[in-house]
Amino acid sequence: MQPQTKQYGAAIIVALFVTSLVAIAAIAMIERLRINMRSTELITHNLEANLLAKGSIAWAMEQLNTDWRQQKKDQLIDLTPIKSTINQVENATIYSIIFDAQGRFNLNNLADADTQTQDDFIRLINAAYPKIGTEGARAIATAVNNWIKQGAINNTLDDYYAKQTPPYRAPHRLMASVSEFRLVKGVTAELYAALSPYITALPETTPININSAAPPVLMSLSLTLTLSAAQTIYARTRQAPFPSTAIFNQFDVIKNNRIPDNKITVNSNYFLVKSVIKIGQQEILLYTLLQRMLNSNKPIEIVIWQSKGTL
Repeated sequence: MQPQTKQYGAAIIVALFVTSLVAIAAIAMIERLRINMRSTELITHNLEANLLAKGSIAWAMEQLNTDWRQQKKDQLIDLTPIKSTINQVENATIYSIIFDAQGRFNLNNLADADTQTQDDFIRLINAAYPKIGTEGARAIATAVNNWIKQGAINNTLDDYYAKQTPPYRAPHRLMASVSEFRLVKGVTAELYAALSPYITALPETTPININSAAPPVLMSLSLTLTLSAAQTIYARTRQAPFPSTAIFNQFDVIKNNRIPDNKITVNSNYFLVKSVIKIGQQEILLYTLLQRMLNSNKPIEIVIWQSKGTL
């Protein structure tokens, strides 16, 4: 009977081994099914978010058209930021904010190497990130000019970019987005974070809209404009926007430091739309740059670019 007992023991071991293999395979299949289901869920949510985002852009375009239709004679004022209500669509929520892109300093204005424009940018850097100092800010302004100016040659900067990991080159063209600024020599993560609320990258040279510019941007416009004066101007624009640059230059805190008309404006052509879509535990962030222009004396908006998650 002993050999038969050994056979029974071996059979039990084999049965346990097979059961273990089946259990392992079942667990692996369940885990793979879970991953596939999650992947399908994310893809479905992403497609749904894209459709909702298109709706948010349509809303933004209508808001800009409404501003144009409701303008007073020769006076187009966009009271930005414009915030949508938080909308619930089945299992998703969506809301959007329209920012005036021309209320920020346009980095591509530095392409012409104009000394005055570079000085404006240096003042902005010092206002937003004072610890860098004037010389440090000047080096950043010079590097940005080299980055975007066609045909610019600077062996020191070229060598620096070539030694990065991975290596790259200055494109010598206008910046396509603000995030490109992070690649410029001397632009640290800390500096970028400090400046990012006040800078933009638009496809052409643009004046700054004084009605939507934050105090640090206003300070960049004049050598003698203090933070206190800039805050006073900003508070005034929140209550009653300036209808013209001429009236702005007659404002008490600015009339003795007149700013050239070619540097400022009271209406804008470029707007940044931030759309936030939440579906379940997933959040999608979409940035869209819109340009408003006239066609047969009617406003139209076109999408310049869109970016998910980053500017």
